[in-house]
Amino acid sequence: MKILIGICAAFLIAVALPTGASADAVYAADLSFSAVAITDGLLGKEKVGSDALVNLARGCGLDQAIPANEALALVFDCATGEASLVVFDVNLGSVLVTWATSDDEDLLLAPNGGAFGLQLDVADVGNATNGIDGGYLVVTAQFRPGPGNCPTGIKATATGVLDVTVTDDVGTQAITAVLLKGKAGFSGAPIDQLP
Repeated sequence: MKILIGICAAFLIAVALPTGASADAVYAADLSFSAVAITDGLLGKEKVGSDALVNLARGCGLDQAIPANEALALVFDCATGEASLVVFDVNLGSVLVTWATSDDEDLLLAPNGGAFGLQLDVADVGNATNGIDGGYLVVTAQFRPGPGNCPTGIKATATGVLDVTVTDDVGTQAITAVLLKGKAGFSGAPIDQLP
């Protein structure tokens, strides 16, 4: 049985804040990753998507069904460029788990807008049997400036490294995933706003 190891991103996210909005915009994210995994000195190639990331961030097994109210999401502060990847409760309008974050010092914005680079630091979330244990993602993107200083029409790529712990029928394994270049596209409208 293959073990989770990958991560090189393909995001589908929505953008369109009202002009002058000061709240953080929340965008639904659909991530798809490919990676080279290192487990006990062995190399492997794997793919993983949003459901696996939500499960690991919440400390659940990879085969567990995701509750209908939970979604992988991007929280983006359009004023500062700070961003977070989170597990979001769409019914309650709240963040359940924050698993990757940046700050305004991590944002490199082209002088005329239209492009940015961003490093996200990955947190230690989940638990000792299923979780994300740290790492980083580097995202580069092209976009169109939109209302409220929020980007629209984002086309992006991502690379990085994730350390994860996965428990399956083989047992509990610590895996380092070297993330290969992946596509990341954002579209649609925010699913929520946070104060």
